[in-house]
Amino acid sequence: MRFIRRTLVGGLFVVLPVTGILILLKRAFAAIHEVFAPFAAKLPFEAQYPGLWAIMVLVVLSFLAGLILQIGPVRRLAAAGCDRLAERLPFFRFLRGFGENLLEKSGSQPLKAALAEIEEALVPAFVVEECADGRYVVFVPSTPSPVQGTVYILDRQRVHLLDVSAGRVARCVSHWGVGSAELVTAIRKP
Repeated sequence: MRFIRRTLVGGLFVVLPVTGILILLKRAFAAIHEVFAPFAAKLPFEAQYPGLWAIMVLVVLSFLAGLILQIGPVRRLAAAGCDRLAERLPFFRFLRGFGENLLEKSGSQPLKAALAEIEEALVPAFVVEECADGRYVVFVPSTPSPVQGTVYILDRQRVHLLDVSAGRVARCVSHWGVGSAELVTAIRKP
């Protein structure tokens, strides 16, 4: 029952955002197509490729929005908004740091790549926190999605830090373990 619930909730975190994005794209496409239909009708290839201009305008608008987000004051305002949200929602702060680490940016909460000893095996993991008593809080991602998994609190001796990026561990997990040999050879020497 727990497996079914966890799998369903994990799937919802993928399906719902993708569905929302597709609905928004469809509505944006329809609105742009409606506005530019009179202009596009005068072009010879509109009849062959209906909606071509709507797609092109959507791409250009997306690029312009991305450019606006690159402007210093806008970027600082967005960062300040994210910082305030992170103060109020610790889970958002974790996800933000996790995403930055996977993209190999300097995350606000750097994850440490590791191999954790779980039962009789070494598993790819991320150290997300260090406890006051020296134990590690470790997130062990599930395959092939590095953003779902299980949290363990392990003794320091059972966690082997790696000399690779968190992004490298995430790629290994998302590729069903291909590249694990590289992780084993990257264990830090004490």
